[in-house]
Amino acid sequence: MAFSTPDVPFTRPDDKPIAPSLHVRALRAVLFWTVGLLGLLALLPLWLGDAMAWLARCFHRVRYPATLPNQEQASIVVLNYDGRHLLQECLPSVLAAVRHDGRNHEVIVVDNGSRDDSLEFLREHFPEVRIVSLDRNYHFAHGNNFGVSSARNDVVILLNNDMFVDRGFLRPLLDGFTDERVFAVASQIFFQDRERRREETGKTGGEWKRGTLELFHGEVTAGDLQRKTVPVLWAGGGSCAVDKHKFQALGGFDRLYYPFYLEDTDLSWEAWRRGWTVWLAPASVVIHKHRGTSAAKHSREFVQNTIRRNQILFVWKNVEKISWLFFHAWGLPGRLHDAIREGRFKFEMRAFFRALRKYPEAWSKRFRSRRAAGWSAQEVLDRTSYVRRWVGTHSIDFSQGGFEEQLGEGWFPVEANPDNVYRWTGRECSVLLYPRGEEEFLQLRGAIPGIELSRRPEVGVEIFQDGALIYSQWYDRPQSLFLKVRVILVAFQPHRFTVRLSSTFCPIEIGASSDIRKLGMTISELSLG
Repeated sequence: MAFSTPDVPFTRPDDKPIAPSLHVRALRAVLFWTVGLLGLLALLPLWLGDAMAWLARCFHRVRYPATLPNQEQASIVVLNYDGRHLLQECLPSVLAAVRHDGRNHEVIVVDNGSRDDSLEFLREHFPEVRIVSLDRNYHFAHGNNFGVSSARNDVVILLNNDMFVDRGFLRPLLDGFTDERVFAVASQIFFQDRERRREETGKTGGEWKRGTLELFHGEVTAGDLQRKTVPVLWAGGGSCAVDKHKFQALGGFDRLYYPFYLEDTDLSWEAWRRGWTVWLAPASVVIHKHRGTSAAKHSREFVQNTIRRNQILFVWKNVEKISWLFFHAWGLPGRLHDAIREGRFKFEMRAFFRALRKYPEAWSKRFRSRRAAGWSAQEVLDRTSYVRRWVGTHSIDFSQGGFEEQLGEGWFPVEANPDNVYRWTGRECSVLLYPRGEEEFLQLRGAIPGIELSRRPEVGVEIFQDGALIYSQWYDRPQSLFLKVRVILVAFQPHRFTVRLSSTFCPIEIGASSDIRKLGMTISELSLG
């Protein structure tokens, strides 16, 4: 098959990028070392607080409820803000699921001070729905906390207002509360377009990587579908059932992460740390109109920056392992260095200082959490987040399929031009390959596009095998690649290969197209030979 660089309509800039001035470079250097110093200084109060919490536990151990909730009736809480159109689309599926189950479940809509006609619409078209009307927008955490406190039943099902539900989604959730240790049971998530790669599945996990907890949704396998429940790191706050009494004992969703994102991860983490469990019920299916509410009210930049801020706050509040905290502090200036190359320096600086303003609140909540904690962070990840030994192939050719079961993070959907079928990568992508026993090389076919554009005067490409660097090269012009890298393999054992780039580019930011993705390079084939 002939190979050519993907035909992307790039526009060449009239002038080469201008190097930053001396005073800009000096300011960046000062901020770089300031962030590194502040990151290290932030560790000392954390460790001091942990020692104080350990002493407090010696004298008084906090006890939490361990009772089995009533599984026959549930309260379904739908959080809404200016979402009349979403309620009109999605709420009928919720009521249909209640009728299908045949039990006396209640449906509550918590309205976060909507300015549209959501309340009038509900009263006119859904009189059977109980309305909890709030005076203003309390966002995700506090709005859901109001809903749980208003619920009459032991099990509370939390749904976003942009969530369709399968009519049989209720019973698998309720049947998941099999013993008194269960804190939450989550639904399997699909997008409306079933052909779209599933960034959300409900099968959640985490990996400590580059000084932060990298969260992911894993593939729901055939084996998972045969089981009633699968352990997961967190239950998504817009598609799960929780034990009301345990939820309230933990204080509900934490407003530390205001206005949104990571509250559900934080709460499930707290539950695991206390010896409770969180599960996915694969037979319970919901369909998500992704970010149907937040994306309409907030800019993409603000949403992404808030996620990055909350990743930092999550570590400060929850991670106790000394080596992990040290690498977290060490990694903060490292992320700034990478951000400079990608033109995201202001983004990273803003996220860090937004997090720093909330440091005292994170510290105090960490202290209260550590007083009651049992399992360590490593034990939580060991119970919820592990690589499944999939059965796979030693060769991936995207012209022959998507190979989603062997792909990790960092891939965009399959694309094609007249000569080639390929996938764009993000800044880092990974894949599992399965040697047959005689292979000696990793082979990669791909292309480096548009290096001269924007802030990409050159691009570094690194390839790792199971975390060890096996290839490194810089490229200063667009070109097709056929790499052949010698490797040492164990027959019939999966090996993870990771491609990491020094930077990405965004076509819409350079006027090349309306594509908003952060793109790295293209890959058409990966194989062992």
